[in-house]
Order: sequence, then structure tokens, then C-alpha cells
Amino acid sequence: MGVTALGGLGALLLGRQSDSASAAGPNQIAFYDASSSLTSSSNLRWYDEDGNLVAGYNGNTVTLGAIGATISGGGASGAENKVTDDYGTVGGGLSNRAGNNDETVTNARYATVGGGYVNTASTQYATVGGGDHNGASGSYATVPGGRSNAAAGDYCFAAGRRAKIDATHGGSFLFADMSNYDFNSTAANEFAVRATGGARFVTAIDGSGNPTKTTVITSAGNLGVGTSAPLYGLDLRTPGSTAAQMHFASTNTDAGGYFVSASDANFFISGGSAYNGASWIAKASSAYEFGGGPAGVRFFFDSGLTPGLSFAPTTRLIINSSGNVGIGTTTPGFLLDVAGQAHATGFPTSSDRRFKRNIHKIDHALEKVLRLNGVYFQWNDLHRNVLKRSNTDAVQVGLVAQDVEDVVPEVISKWRGNGVKDYLAVDYSRLVALIIEAMKEQEAKINTLEEKIRLIERKLTAKTTVAAS
Repeated sequence: MGVTALGGLGALLLGRQSDSASAAGPNQIAFYDASSSLTSSSNLRWYDEDGNLVAGYNGNTVTLGAIGATISGGGASGAENKVTDDYGTVGGGLSNRAGNNDETVTNARYATVGGGYVNTASTQYATVGGGDHNGASGSYATVPGGRSNAAAGDYCFAAGRRAKIDATHGGSFLFADMSNYDFNSTAANEFAVRATGGARFVTAIDGSGNPTKTTVITSAGNLGVGTSAPLYGLDLRTPGSTAAQMHFASTNTDAGGYFVSASDANFFISGGSAYNGASWIAKASSAYEFGGGPAGVRFFFDSGLTPGLSFAPTTRLIINSSGNVGIGTTTPGFLLDVAGQAHATGFPTSSDRRFKRNIHKIDHALEKVLRLNGVYFQWNDLHRNVLKRSNTDAVQVGLVAQDVEDVVPEVISKWRGNGVKDYLAVDYSRLVALIIEAMKEQEAKINTLEEKIRLIERKLTAKTTVAAS
């Protein structure tokens, strides 16, 4: 295999075996053309002393003194490609430069421009892949292509259109979409993307390669997790799972708080517990949950839990679909239904005369009171089942609603429980008016009797006086 000095130092013969090739000029590489004629060209040069290879337009240049440089092609009159520092490479294109062109050939070594137009890799290990008017001026900086991108920070990456990384923002990654505006870095080691059409991350696919798990940021700014078409600022969906759940905490454990949706019609906020799709799991010794569904809104609280074990949350308060509030009961029959004692400094009731009409006195109040019977009693199993209460066998005191209804139906109300609509309740506070009038009637009777007694006493006194005289 002959590789022979041809017509000058460093000339080479390419294409087939030969012992001589006078067709090659100084520093040219001889080759066989399509007609098998041996020829050479100033568009293909080898500089053996420096190890530089220059191809393409004959005006492409390597700075004197640079070594190991390569220009593979491209270039034109007025748009020459250049390598100005050791071991630089220009693959092709027009008006591209590898090196900083400061006449010192050792301070921007290993710079590379793959091709494109008016691209510059101007410091050591900087790379521009192609595109046009791109610059990589930071050490180890990269611009893969695109247009008018600038990677000035060390170890940075700028891509797209007009992505601009400042020299002080090393380690940054910028991607800019086709919008014709500068997209500037703001800090070192940042990851920034301008994607005015939205952003999409696929984390799982099916057997045909179709995305099955996706995170999306739309052009409207909506973030979708588990959906490619988020409708809201944050849209979290988990198709095929038993619950959509979001966790937030101040530690690196799975304790803390959760947002949970186990169906299309419910939602919960929890603290100290998480939902596994079938049951609640304690994450701390105490836990609370708040949320609801078609049956109403509930507040839960439990203590004495064992972290890691499942538990059934205890309802402490409920607002049902009728708007009734239950405390200690899950089946409130009134706007406020409390199972147990309630304490307050007062329960004022609207009673302003300006709110009332057809005001008239309660007649026969004493008669009605005398028809009422106060009783002692204990709650039975029906009460426990309907009101879902764990009642004790403590003795109670009160009235029987059915008896009161026969006398003062105005203080009786009906409520619904377990599908039965006519359970009765007594408004004890409203009996005060009846009792007041009954006492007044009784007081009037007492006054009458006392007056009669005084008259009798006066008559007896008069008779005694006459008899004594």
C-alpha cells in the first residue's frame, strides 16, 4: 500500500495503491477522480507537520501554529470556515469558527462546530452542533443547534431559538421554543424551558408505545398529572387506580397531609393518615380527615393509632345532604343535632315584637300544664339504632312527646331517621311561656283564695268581738 510524498511535504495519495503521484501540489492530497485519473485540489489539504486537515473551500484556514485541527468541508468566498486553536474542528457549513481567534492557539483547545452558518465555539471543549448564529463561549458549553443561541456559562446547554445563558450562570440548561424573543437564564445550575405550546413528560407506555402516564403543562399554564388535557390550574388524575392522592409534608417521611379523591364524587383532606384505595392507614398516633361525598361533609378524628396499621375513622361532625349538622351522630334529624350534652353561656332565640303578628295570650295554661306528666325513663335499643349512638343505661328525666302533642302540639316537631319520617321531638324551651302563664293563673287563684280567707277571718274576728262584749 503506497502512501507516498507527492509533489511536496505532506502530500497524500487517496483512492488506490501507487508509488508516485506528481499530480499533487504542495500540502495537497492526491486522489483518483471519477475517470480514474490521478489528480489533486487545493480544496483538500494535509499539513503533516502540524497534523492539520483542511477540506472544502480553499479559503478555509487553520491559524498558524495550531495543531491537530480539522476542517472537513464547507466554506465559501467571504464565508470561510476557521479553526484558530489546537485540536479544533469544523465539520462544514459557512462562516463557522472553532477557537477564540485571539492569536493564542492554546487557550481554546478542542472547540467544535459541526456545521451550520455563522456558528462559533470559542473556548475549550465548547461545542456547537449546527444551526445559525449560535455561540458557545463557556468552557464545556454546548449548543446543539437552532438559531441565535448563546451558551456563555461553563458546562451549560442552550437550545432552540434565542436561548441566552449568562457567563455567570454555569451549569444551566435552557431550551427556548420558536418564539422570536430572547429567553434568558436567571441563575446558575437552573433548568429552564420556554414552551409556549405546553410541556409534556411521559413516564409510562403500553405495549404499543402509547403513553399511559403523562404530566403536562398546557399553554394556559394548567398542570396535569395523569392527564394530557388538564382543565384546571392543577389537575391530578390516576386512571385505573383506586384513589388520586397528593402528599405534602415538611419531612422526608410519608407522614404529613394528603389530598385524596377515591371516586368522582368525593374528596378528603387528611393529616396523619393516607388512603390506600381500600382503607385508611395511620401515619401517626393521631389523625384527622375532612371531606365528603353525596351523603354530606364529615369531620373525623382519632387518637391512639398505630402508624402503619389500618383504622376506621370516627365521625365527629357531619353536615348531611339536607344541610343538617350532626355532632356525635351520623344521622342528624335537625339543623343541629347533638348526641350528648352541649354547653354554652346562652342560647338566645329571636323574639322581637317587630317580627311577630297575631299575638294573643295563652289561655288555660294551668289546665294544660296539669295535663302534662314529667317522667323518668331510659333510652331503648330503637333510640340507639336510629340515632347511631352508644347510649348508657343512665336514667333520664323529661316528657313523652306523644303526650305533649295532645296538649301543646306547637312545641312538637317531626324528624326523619332510618327512613321513618314521623319521629317526634319536644322543644322544651318553648314550654317556658306555657309555664309562665300557668304560674300566673295559679297565682291569681291563690290570690283569690287568700282574699276569701281574709274575708272569712275578718267575719270571724267581728263575731268574736261581739260575743265578748
